[in-house]
Amino acid sequence: MPERWGRAAWFVVSVCISLLTVQRLGARRPAIIAYLLSPPVLLSLLNANVECLPVLGFTLSPALGLLLVSMKPQSGLVVIVFWLVEAWRVGRLRAVVRVFAPVTALALASFALWGL
Repeated sequence: MPERWGRAAWFVVSVCISLLTVQRLGARRPAIIAYLLSPPVLLSLLNANVECLPVLGFTLSPALGLLLVSMKPQSGLVVIVFWLVEAWRVGRLRAVVRVFAPVTALALASFALWGL
């Protein structure tokens, strides 16, 4: 696939993910338009960044959302810490293990395959 096609396909996917995210957060049409036309979002879309994936992760359950939020920990660190505290508050160690097991398993598999 030529690079232009890939960038165009990722642009469409990113716009769809962004629309899904803001709809899940309960935004109405003016807020959706303002979000999509904001400079950070436009630059992310035009540069084919993956910023839309961690933002989608904020709207998912913690176990699934951590997989996406951990892609960009600099923008999701506070949410990761919040989910850790919430899991501890709700179910102590068992809940923390349940929430963080998928992302921990993937991180360990990554280190085993490719090293640090």
